[in-house]
Order: sequence, then C-alpha cells, then structure tokens
Amino acid sequence: MTDARSQSNTPSAPAANPDQLADSDPESAPDRPSPASYLARAEKLVKDEREASKRRVFSIWMKPIPERVASGHAVEGVRITGTAPDGGIHLSCTRNQSRFREVDILCLNRGDPFSQPRLMVTLDEDRGQSWLSPPTTGTTPGPRSSSIAPGWCWTRTLPVT
Repeated sequence: MTDARSQSNTPSAPAANPDQLADSDPESAPDRPSPASYLARAEKLVKDEREASKRRVFSIWMKPIPERVASGHAVEGVRITGTAPDGGIHLSCTRNQSRFREVDILCLNRGDPFSQPRLMVTLDEDRGQSWLSPPTTGTTPGPRSSSIAPGWCWTRTLPVT
C-alpha cells in the first residue's frame, strides 16, 4: 500500500526568495514566532527566574541567624584571619554545617546581609572550617583591621549581574 502523500504530483509553491526553502517562507508558516518574539520571551523567562531566585534568597536572609545556620544557609562566628598576597581573604570558624560549595557567591556580613558592612565574595577553597576567597571588588579588611574580630557571618547570595 502506498502513502497518499507520495502519490501527489503537485509541486509545492515556490518560495518568495529562490534561495529559501518553501517551508521556511514566513507566509507558509504564519504561526511560527519571529526570532525577535522568541528572544523577547526567552529574555522574560530569564528575568522572571532571576526575580524568583532573588525572592528565595531574600526570604532566607529574613530568617534569624540560628534558623539560617540550622538549615545550612549561613555560618556564624566567622573570623577573617588574614589576607592573601593576591588580595584574597582567609576566613575560619569553629563550626560549619553549611551547604556551601566552592564557587558559591556568598555575602560576608555582621549578621544582617541587607546592611553594611558586607562583602560579596566567591568561595574559592572550602577546607571545612576555613576558607579562602579570591580577590574581591571593594574594600577587603586588612589583617590589622578591627573588622577581623569574630562576629562575621557567611550567607548565600545571588551572582551580581
């Protein structure tokens, strides 16, 4: 038995542009979205996802420190133990139950990630109870600074775009 489509001898309509295939002619597929429409929808999707991620992070930031620590979203009692020659910072704590992984972007703060002082850093090396963060943009506390005192907190954040 033969397929009815293979028996048709009717040629397809020529494309408006001889270098363009008939089925790629915009008039032959009016329901196909334009590339600009597709890109606009993709951009909206990315922006919507970013906003949803930001809301999730901010909802974690609103919780008290003990709750953030218990859920693995923060480490309290972080001390800045020094700076690296390349401008990175060395940090340590007495207890780490966090979910943080190397390359996470974290907010080093004094318990309130919404307020200063705070420093956005990338976790470069996780050694359990000590960390190394690469050079930062902004003011890095120096080894003789009063900001080395305990009381800092790591909190997960979003990449800055």
